[in-house]
Amino acid sequence: MSINYIDGATISFLQSYSKDNPNVIPFSVEIENIYHAYRRCYSKDPFADVPVEKQDRDKLKAKFIEYFEATVSGDQFFGEASLYFKDERFAKGQGEEYLNRLLQFYGEDAYYNFLYQCNFIKAHLNHESPFEHASLTVSIDGVSRSFTHQWVRSRIASHSQASQRYIGEKSGTLDVILPYKIAENPEAKAIVNAYFEQMPDIISKLADLGIKNEDIRCIFPNAMATGIVSTMNFREWKHLFELRISSHAQAEIRNVSYQIWSFLNESIPLVWANAWDRKVKE
Repeated sequence: MSINYIDGATISFLQSYSKDNPNVIPFSVEIENIYHAYRRCYSKDPFADVPVEKQDRDKLKAKFIEYFEATVSGDQFFGEASLYFKDERFAKGQGEEYLNRLLQFYGEDAYYNFLYQCNFIKAHLNHESPFEHASLTVSIDGVSRSFTHQWVRSRIASHSQASQRYIGEKSGTLDVILPYKIAENPEAKAIVNAYFEQMPDIISKLADLGIKNEDIRCIFPNAMATGIVSTMNFREWKHLFELRISSHAQAEIRNVSYQIWSFLNESIPLVWANAWDRKVKE
């Protein structure tokens, strides 16, 4: 059994639209849920159809372009790792071109309705409970057990983690995560390497003695690599980001949290960035 050091987590977003329904507006269902929750709070007729008239479309177009130009700097591009157009880039000054591309791809009626709902939500962000009606599911691989011990402390969430009892270490490779502070320090890394190199032999000897995985796992270090699937509503994601993107958070969980926050920020920027961008940056 050999030691394999894993460098960086892999995150998969398990919303079905990204794989099976490329022409469905990303998070349109989630936005509609939040929108109707806000309408229930502020309207006597919350489920009445609200037609997006031409004058409303012109206002939405102006707001979209204004947001685009305020968000994108000269050396940045909308579309980077985007759900929308992975091979297309839209730089500062191209907000109208970007919107036209979205309208062409998704259809004017559908996308203007989506923008209307986003802007309605933006105008009523004085309380957060409607964000509990939308959720995101992610699959995270290549993280340490130290990471997941912190990660599952998010209470309003569902987590499914790889089981060391049933999976064990039968592949012939011991996958571990080396913290950045140790990886960057040659002396510290040498000490940790010497420790990890003992683990395969210890595991093999215990297995030869008939010790089962459910007991062998008790001696594994927190650096052992694992995977986890997590589902949280948007309000809980917001709470997690406020805690885990902080400069006080450990580097591994901060980096994973920032990648997920960036995904949401890019996917539904008109809602997500306006709601919590300031808090994350603080």
